[in-house]
Amino acid sequence: MAMTNRYVTAKEKAGLQRRMGAYLARLEAAGIKRRQVLLTDAELVRIKQIVACWRGEACRLSAAEIDACGVLRPG
Repeated sequence: MAMTNRYVTAKEKAGLQRRMGAYLARLEAAGIKRRQVLLTDAELVRIKQIVACWRGEACRLSAAEIDACGVLRPG
């Protein structure tokens, strides 16, 4: 598969930045940092709570946090 050398317009770049900003805002609302690789124990517990919420299991998240996690849910 060859790479195309098509010129990317300013509107396409702006659209990408807008979509990326919206995605990062959804991550931030759920308490996940951008490009986060290593987790502290507290952050790991939070991620486990989010996944438990997705599975419909009991979790210790507030109503606002549950709503924010629902937006991030894959599939």
